[in-house]
Amino acid sequence: MKTILIAMTFAVLSSTAWLVTPASAAGLCNVPNPPPICDGTGEPPLPAPPVVQTVDVPNQLLSSVAVLPIATAGHLAGNVELTTTVAMPHSLSCEKFHVTTKRSLDPNRDMFLILKGALEKRKPVQLRITNDPAKTAYPGRCSLVAVQVN
Repeated sequence: MKTILIAMTFAVLSSTAWLVTPASAAGLCNVPNPPPICDGTGEPPLPAPPVVQTVDVPNQLLSSVAVLPIATAGHLAGNVELTTTVAMPHSLSCEKFHVTTKRSLDPNRDMFLILKGALEKRKPVQLRITNDPAKTAYPGRCSLVAVQVN
């Protein structure tokens, strides 16, 4: 509610566009966390791109693992998808329980076979995952880089 009231202080709706008065004239930019309008554009700043990270996630139990047989809902045929029972670290900017890996990162299905065996035997695995956009197979999901059975 506070943000909405601040925004209303800065803008006046006309019949053609939003007219923005300088926030500095209202004295609201001289505060520790000035509103986005203080950058002079009147628009919120674009979000920063995510920091590319690769992390090891130990002791993950899998609830499913599959090779996607056909392209559907934004997925490419041949990608590997796994679901974990424990959420991924909050430091990664990707979905917390699903990992989708490009077929090109596991062309011989070696990682898939390790995952499948661990799922069948209910053994925990250590996953090395990345949020690198060059390696992700599905928007918003991390990709598997390596796997090891614990």
